[in-house]
Amino acid sequence: MSIEVTDVRSSPRDQIAHAAEVIGQSEHRRKVFVAIYRGKRKVKTVGEVVKLSSVRRIRVLQEAGVLANNNIVHKTKVGRELAYEKDAFYSKNKDKVWRLAGNREALKRFPTKFNPRDEFWLRLAFLKRW
Repeated sequence: MSIEVTDVRSSPRDQIAHAAEVIGQSEHRRKVFVAIYRGKRKVKTVGEVVKLSSVRRIRVLQEAGVLANNNIVHKTKVGRELAYEKDAFYSKNKDKVWRLAGNREALKRFPTKFNPRDEFWLRLAFLKRW
C-alpha cells in the first residue's frame, strides 16, 4: 500500500495548478472532471459519470484513470462496480481548477510557490531568505 506524500496545506496553489495542467484542454477529461465533482454525493460510479458527461464508457475509464493517477480523484468500488470519489481539497477549489484548465494564459500567470508570478510571492521569497 502506498502512502501519499503531498501536503495540500503547504502548497495549495501548486496543487491547483497541477490539477489544471492535468485536466488541460482535453474535452473529455474536462467533462469527466465536472461529472465527478458535480452535486453533493462524494462517490459516483462509472455508469453515473457516463450519464452525466455523455462520454462513452471506455473514454470515461481512460480519462478518470488519468485523474486518479494524479490524485485528483480516488478510485473505489460501489458493490461490484468501479467508482470515483471526490478529493476534499479539489472539491472546494473546483472552480479555480476549471477556470485555469480552460485558459492557458491564466495558468501561466497563476502564482505558485515554485513559479512566483506577482510581487506578493516575490516579496515572500525575499523575506524568507533573511
